[in-house]
Amino acid sequence: MVTIRGVLRLVPELLRCRSETRQWRAILLAYLRLRPIEYPYEVRLRGGGCLRLHDRSDVVVFWLVFARRHYQVDPSCERIVDAGANVGFFTLFAARRAPLARILAIEPFPSSFARLRELVEANGLRERVTLADLALGAESGEERMDARAGIAAYDRHLVTQAAKTVNAEARAASERARTASVRVATLAAAMDEHGFESADLVKMNIHGSEYDSLLATPRTALDRLRRVAVHYHELPRETGLGWRELEAHLHRAGFSTARHSKFRGGSGLIVFVLGSPIAAKGREMAERAL
Repeated sequence: MVTIRGVLRLVPELLRCRSETRQWRAILLAYLRLRPIEYPYEVRLRGGGCLRLHDRSDVVVFWLVFARRHYQVDPSCERIVDAGANVGFFTLFAARRAPLARILAIEPFPSSFARLRELVEANGLRERVTLADLALGAESGEERMDARAGIAAYDRHLVTQAAKTVNAEARAASERARTASVRVATLAAAMDEHGFESADLVKMNIHGSEYDSLLATPRTALDRLRRVAVHYHELPRETGLGWRELEAHLHRAGFSTARHSKFRGGSGLIVFVLGSPIAAKGREMAERAL
């Protein structure tokens, strides 16, 4: 049930959505489940650009990226890595916010990668966006990825011991569950392969594989990054993996925590910035005000 207080809390997000598209009313009502829209639904963005919403999960991701601005993008960014690009909404948002940036969009799941490529081409971004159909992990190789029907694209994960414990639905997966084979690379290897010697921003939402990927990234590779925004997923205590381990690893590499937001369902977002805590928080506050 939508309350007046709940609507008031949405006002800043509503205003941002309105600044992004003239179709803000339809998207808002669909997001609040007050009025459905017919899929696929094409969203035309102000100033040029478009994307398609295929289902309810796309509405949620659009709202998080464009209206809530879950991930902040400094307009001065020149190189951005979108790890867990899904169907490309953040890639498009980042390209609009940082008009001079080159973007490495990493997405392993075949159907999501196809939509990502379609979005990049439809928005004339082929010269600025490099597509990588692979997953990030602790080492390069090949893994199996959840391919069961009826799962939102952003919930798909590698069938690794850590990732299978992300949520109840994932824990129900068995060795007999439908999977797809995907190529895996380390963060440093993926950047090297595609000519990204450094990155001003790494946005990472890879549904449980953030631990394998980041904890295996050595100091020499982390030195190439300026900011890391990681959407983490809490794992059971017995795994010994959680946001504290990520934070300790990044802090040892010279990063400070600029922002830490915890969400329902055992997940959260930590933004790490290379440098001192005071400077990190100041830059984060300035970007959030944009």
